[in-house]
Amino acid sequence: RGGLHTMNQPASQHRPQHTPSPQHHTLSAPGSMFVATSGKRLDREFYQQDCITLSKALLGCILVAVIDTTTTTTTTTPDTTTDTTDTTATQQQQPHNSRCVEVRGRIVEVEAYLGGEDKAAHSYQDRVTPKNKSMFLDAGYSYVYKSFRGHSDCFNITSDTAGVPAAVLIRALEPLTELELMATNRKRHVASQKRCGRFNLCNGPAKLCHCLNITRDAHDGIDICAPESPIWVEDSGVPFEEVEPYIVATPRINIQYAGEWSAKPLRFVLENRNSFLSFPINGTQSTTNPIMITRP
Repeated sequence: RGGLHTMNQPASQHRPQHTPSPQHHTLSAPGSMFVATSGKRLDREFYQQDCITLSKALLGCILVAVIDTTTTTTTTTPDTTTDTTDTTATQQQQPHNSRCVEVRGRIVEVEAYLGGEDKAAHSYQDRVTPKNKSMFLDAGYSYVYKSFRGHSDCFNITSDTAGVPAAVLIRALEPLTELELMATNRKRHVASQKRCGRFNLCNGPAKLCHCLNITRDAHDGIDICAPESPIWVEDSGVPFEEVEPYIVATPRINIQYAGEWSAKPLRFVLENRNSFLSFPINGTQSTTNPIMITRP
């Protein structure tokens, strides 16, 4: 399961079908219409499909993260437990303006990592390590790992079933809500505010984790299907048959170490959301390694 022979299998039988209600905001694009969200969380069954099929089915869906925007104020209290001549004071942090916000972005770029056979997967040859153990969980769990020399986090969703260490890397989002909050979170990690515009807020796996406050320490190995999960995915409300014509496959990014697997078309993007991709499909990964485009 999860092998390359599944790349042409349709995902429509797994995508819940919804009729968007009139109040949903629509975003037009050349030749297509997308709604912001149907509001329906994807359940376990949705994720219990092979990694390639799940990767394509996730495109157009909405990633949601709950961010605690609580601010704190510092109060100083005299220490009365000692001698009255002791002027020692203690400082306490108290919550102020407590507020949790749901931040949403449309999934526009993903990569499939197929597990034991995939030389680019952290679980290649079915190796279990403290880092990758979440990849072996049931479908619909998060796998968050540190990348970029340990300075950034990358968010994945497990597929298939428990014991099959395959996962979908979420590479880019189209920001939909709370863009100012996303930009504030992103600015903690970059020096230039010019790099926090709408089109480059979430156009990379580390960037979107910055914007949604997703970290390995807080979010690795959580069940995103659970009602109490701080992260989940919602169906877009658009039938997969309407999304599928806009899906393009390319080789995955920056995995030259993976030998023949570096050329396999396991990165899937929405071509009508090209401006939000980490690497536009009409661009190149490098001057010597152009991105080859295929139709899955």
